[in-house]
Parts: sequence; structure tokens; C-alpha cells
Amino acid sequence: MLVVMVSLALWPGRAWADKPERLPIPTEDLSIPAGACPFPVFFHVVTNNEHTITWSDAEGNPIRTIIQGQVVLEITNTATGTSVTRNVSGPGTITYADMLFVGRGSQLFFFFPDELGPGTPGSMFINRGRVVEFLGTPRKIISQTGQQEDLCATLSVSGSG
Repeated sequence: MLVVMVSLALWPGRAWADKPERLPIPTEDLSIPAGACPFPVFFHVVTNNEHTITWSDAEGNPIRTIIQGQVVLEITNTATGTSVTRNVSGPGTITYADMLFVGRGSQLFFFFPDELGPGTPGSMFINRGRVVEFLGTPRKIISQTGQQEDLCATLSVSGSG
């Protein structure tokens, strides 16, 4: 879900005040360099039927976006070939006035060094529960509940899971 969530904060789509607009989220495979983890990572989209529903004001400015639908990713440490498949379907909601993302269920997050503020390390994890993230600059995880899977640690182990 994170793979598309960041772009949604910048691309709200076009919607009208009188009716929300539903749009599919085109998600493609993604490679990221080392930084979030100590090794490069490849995300292969196994399943994606995710979509957004966006409500806007009378001027067409987005107010709120719901992100829902199924997303399953195969996540691979490209240095070793170790991979795992995870359902990261969410759902989640973005409120644009306060630039907050509130996710429930399984959400994938990755951050490069300093992305959460100066001196912060890279990280990649799945949060299974509730998470609140500030989407401004710098991004910030405000709260997390539930279980977190450290994908850097998971993908550092030899073999597939």
C-alpha cells in the first residue's frame, strides 16, 4: 500500500464536490536501492485491485481519499534472492487538511535515512494494526498499534518465506 500511498498524497485525482470519484490505482513492480534496508529490494505485484475514492470541495480540491482493495506483493532482497509474499491491502484514509494517513490492517512502509527527520535510519516494515502517518515534510509515524514485521530482518535470512 505504501508504494502507492506516497504518490496519492501528491496525485489526488480529479473529483467533484457533489460526488466522490473512484479510480483504480495502477501499481507497477518497483526496485529500490539500499537505504531503507542494507540491501536493494524489489517489489513484484502479485495481485492488485486497489482503488481510491476521493471527495473534493466545490473548487475541486481533495478533502479525503479512501484507499481500499487487495494488494499482494512479493518482496525480494535482490542481493541474496530471499523473498516473501505479503498481503498489504490496508485499507487506509488520507485527510488532506492535516496531511494524515490512517491505515488499518496490513500496511507496508519504507523510509530512507533522514526521511523521518535528520539522523533517522532507513527502515522497512509491515504494520498489522493501526498506524497514523504525517505525510508532510519530514514524514513522521505518529502512532502504531498491533504487530510490526521488520522486513529488513526478514529478508536478511536465507531462503524464502
